[in-house]
Order: sequence, then C-alpha cells, then structure tokens
Amino acid sequence: MSKNKKKTVICLCGGGTGTHILAGTIGAKENFIVNIFTRKPEKWTKEITVQSPSENKEFVGKINIVSSNPEEVFKDCDIFICNGPAMANPIYLKAMEPYLKDGAIIGSIFGQGGFDFAVLDIVGGRKEFEKRKLKVFSLKGIPWVCRTLEYGKSAKIVGKKVRLQMAAIPKIKEIENELKVLCEELFDIPTVILPNMLCITLVPGNQIIHSGRYYGLFSKWNKDIEYEEKDFPLMYQDFDDFSAEITQKLSDELLFLKNGIIEKFPEIDLSPIIDLKDNIYAAYKEQVKDTTNLKTVFCTNAAYAGITTPMDKKDNGKLIPALKSRIFYEDIPFGLLLLHNIGEILGIKTPTMDTCIFWAQDLMNMKYLEKDGKMNPEAIEDTGCPMKYGIKTIEQLVNNSLDWN
Repeated sequence: MSKNKKKTVICLCGGGTGTHILAGTIGAKENFIVNIFTRKPEKWTKEITVQSPSENKEFVGKINIVSSNPEEVFKDCDIFICNGPAMANPIYLKAMEPYLKDGAIIGSIFGQGGFDFAVLDIVGGRKEFEKRKLKVFSLKGIPWVCRTLEYGKSAKIVGKKVRLQMAAIPKIKEIENELKVLCEELFDIPTVILPNMLCITLVPGNQIIHSGRYYGLFSKWNKDIEYEEKDFPLMYQDFDDFSAEITQKLSDELLFLKNGIIEKFPEIDLSPIIDLKDNIYAAYKEQVKDTTNLKTVFCTNAAYAGITTPMDKKDNGKLIPALKSRIFYEDIPFGLLLLHNIGEILGIKTPTMDTCIFWAQDLMNMKYLEKDGKMNPEAIEDTGCPMKYGIKTIEQLVNNSLDWN
C-alpha cells in the first residue's frame, strides 16, 4: 500500500468478545486505524492479541484510542461497527450520530432487533439518510465462535464461519456490492448478499430458540423454586419434548409472518427465512447426527454439546433462572415483541409468542402487552418494535427492503 494513501478509521462499539476479535484482526491490518467505544476504557491495552488455532495464526492488533467519550473515538471515523447486544445499538447510534460524516458506513455484527429502523430514526429519516449518503450493513449472525481470554488484552477464535450473510441499505446493487467487499476485507470470510433487511429481522434465531427453551424449562417457576446445579438439564443437549413443542410453534408463527408479507408484497424475496430445524441444519450440516425433528436436531448437534443453561447462582449454591440476562432483555423486547408487532401490522395472530411474552414480562416486572394482547405504547421506548419508529403499515414496514433506485 502506498504510504500516501489515507488509512480508514474504524470505531468498534462495545467491549465484548466480538470487539476483542475485531480489534485484534482489523488492528493488525496496515490500512485501518482502530478506535474502541466502551464503558471500561481503563481495562484495555494498546495491543490486542487474538489466537486462531484453526488457521494456525496469531493476530496482534494496534489500538489507536479507547474511550467512553464519544467525541474522542467517533470524530473523523469512516466506519462504525456495533458489537453489543441489540438493546445497546440505539445507545451506540445516539452517541455516534453527531459525528457521522457524509458517506459514513454503519455496521452491525448481529442486525436483529430492527437495526435499519433504528439507524434511519436516529439520523432523522430516510431523506436525511440519503442526503448524507450514509450506508448500513447488518450480518445475519456473528462470524465466529469466540471467547475473551483476558479482558482488554486477548481473545481466541474457537471456530470461524465459512461464509457470512449480509443485508444492506440503501438497497442499491452497487452499494450492496461495495459493502459485501468491505465485509470480506474486515472479516476475512466470503460474504453473500441477502435480498433485503427483512431477511435479518425475521431470521429464526435466539429470539425463537432462547425463548422457547426457557419457557419450556421455567413456565411454572416461582421465586420459591431453586435447583441443584448437578441435576440441571443442559441448554440444548437435554432439550425436552415440551421445549421442542413451544420452540416449533414459535418458528411456525414466524413463518406465518413471512407468508403474510409475501402475500401483500410478492416481489419481496424472503426465501432465506426457513423453518428453524432446517435453519440449524443448514448452519451445522454434518455436526447434526439426527434430523428427525427439532428436538433431535438440538440434542444431537455437536456444536451445542455441553452448553449449560444460563442460570444465576444464589449464595446457598442453588440455581434460579437468569432473570437479568439477554434471554429476557434482548430476546423479548428486541425479538419476540418485535415479531408480535409485525403480526399486529399484518393482522396475524401470534398466540405462542404472546404466551412467552406474557410469561417473561411478569418476571421482568414489565408490561409490553396489555391484557387483550395489544402492544402497550407506553413500554415501546426500550424495544426494537416498528411501532417505536412510527411504522404502522405494511408499506412502511417493507419500505427499506424494496429497491431504492
């Protein structure tokens, strides 16, 4: 690379494992300058080491600035990547908005939860977005299985996806291709372009899997019930019939929403949205030993083997459900509730989703749904629901997913 060529300044938002991996791998590239926006800047070093045993590589990334001050890390940035959970994205977007220069690129490692809605809202709508020539990409799933070794210093890539799937706005072919090439440069993984952003919003992921499994395990739980750690079922390997039944119904209802959109807008390609069982098999292939049904797919998937159920441990050593975890505060307001809201827009009932939401909101001391099953407008601010962004019609819902030309 020519020494005179200007380097691209990229800011990674969030201090989780994904930021560690990207800081190490992108920071090791000569053509990027890496900043990090995190609540814990004092715990980060200026170099991040990333081990990747499967590639027989070790990356050492240089970090330019780590700060909790938006101006320090966002000023002069060309690319912004959100690495946190869905509920953190609106916080990151609000912080970066004053520093978004014309032509800036905003990305999300995991774009569920209405990421495109949130970006357009924070910049003042589609006209302003287009005027400033902004660009957005979202990945369908996290590129790696990874873990932090030492916070702020090192991390490890346990496994790496063989391909990534990405959607973009504006939905213009040249821009989609540009962002595909960028993703391949950033993540060093071949990337395919999904038809539209709804293929990210509707993907059957954690909001279906976590909600179905947790409801299956704890639908009759109350605060007087505690569990022995040694006896508690594994999250996936011990998947039971009831959890499978609920999870399958959630997947079915999601497909009802997909079909409802296609019925009104047949030109929208939602073919990547498939049944959960098929989606898991497509991701893990030969690692799944028994594809008879959803239960067997969970129980025999080698990639899920040994994963424990997220729980909180009390002082007496007993376990209770992890009520403050992302299973509740991400998968409900930025997952099932978002899907319920799409159902309201389409006029399609989502009874199993509603059952899970009612159960979860009681444990969260929230009221996302009224007794009649309708959205509570007073509780939408901390959600990813279309209603939050003034989206009330099917035409508004699909607008980002139609061609922008």
